[in-house]
Amino acid sequence: MASKCFLSLFTVILLLLSSSLAWGQDYPRMEAFGGFSYLNSNPGRANQREDFFGWQASISANFHENFGFTFDSGGQYRTARSGFTVQNYEFLLGPRYIVRGERFTGFAHALIGLEYLRFSGGFGDTAFAMGFGVGVDVNASDRIAIRAFQLDYMPARFSRFGWNHDARVGAGVVFRFMQ
Repeated sequence: MASKCFLSLFTVILLLLSSSLAWGQDYPRMEAFGGFSYLNSNPGRANQREDFFGWQASISANFHENFGFTFDSGGQYRTARSGFTVQNYEFLLGPRYIVRGERFTGFAHALIGLEYLRFSGGFGDTAFAMGFGVGVDVNASDRIAIRAFQLDYMPARFSRFGWNHDARVGAGVVFRFMQ
């Protein structure tokens, strides 16, 4: 019994020490991204896919060199020749796994949240949405990186249209905030 108690106490002490050592390491505690976004979608279960262009932004809190939590949002827009407009917005959050290198930083995330699709005339629909993606940042310095790409598969379940299966690509600038 005493050996189990000692082993449990030893494990807790090791975990506390390792987490305190991790906070002393040199990696950004927060990262903010902003840039261009391209969305390939089938809004309203249309027979053909549509191209949307807009913006994308995210903020990530890193609680370990390799793990963080991300809030990601975006807005993409399309106007048809007839003047009919469609706006698409995403609001997603979830865990992110990060691989840090000297020149490049790679990441993968699994996000959940909401997607809002609005058509001209005020008609719109809100959906449960997910985002499964990967990306690569080119490290310009300790505090700035260029997001070469972020690629997301984004399924969304709309009440009126059913499932949309979209693909989103983003690129832009990442600002890193050290401790």
